[in-house]
Amino acid sequence: YVPGSIFKLVTAAAAIDNIPDVFSRTFRCEEQTIIDGQYITCEDYHGDISFGSGLVKSCNIVFGELATELGSETLTRYAEAAGITSSISFDGTTTAPGSFDLSGANYADLAWAGIGQYTDLVNPCQFMTFVGSIANGGVAAKPYVVDTVTTPEGIPVYEADQEMLDRTMSSDTADTLASMMRDDVVYNYGTGNFPDVYVCAKSGTAEVDG
Repeated sequence: YVPGSIFKLVTAAAAIDNIPDVFSRTFRCEEQTIIDGQYITCEDYHGDISFGSGLVKSCNIVFGELATELGSETLTRYAEAAGITSSISFDGTTTAPGSFDLSGANYADLAWAGIGQYTDLVNPCQFMTFVGSIANGGVAAKPYVVDTVTTPEGIPVYEADQEMLDRTMSSDTADTLASMMRDDVVYNYGTGNFPDVYVCAKSGTAEVDG
């Protein structure tokens, strides 16, 4: 599926690691900007906006500009580290690999790719595994369908293997990204929507041709 703005988590991780002053930057969002002769549009007018607020408000201008600054090689490396282009096999199932292909992309295409559009495709299970790695200090956990099976008498007859997969990012980057996702909930989605649960989140919508 086209990921839309959830992919901004990947772009954010790359920016945290590779743009030293990203948290002190101020971006300008006037609902659109021109990159490489093409309009990059945003859903809202955000005016002057920071990197952190850019994730909270899901500003396309912030992440489009960050993507072009990071470049295709860096962004591809982080997409691959997130597992976007890989498959996971578990419980007799193998997920379909996603796609992140910037070959032949211009700067406008790169901007849209960093926003989660262009030719980006993700497998939902794979991306949930990536998001889980943010909560787990940057290391992904292998998914499973059933945790345990017991008899009516409570005797365990099956227990899933709890296996760790690859590291998707450093623990520091994961902690920073988790904090930004917590701000998403506090200042955007509303903690009242998740009573008694500590939630860190990032939503996303995507435009699909046709």
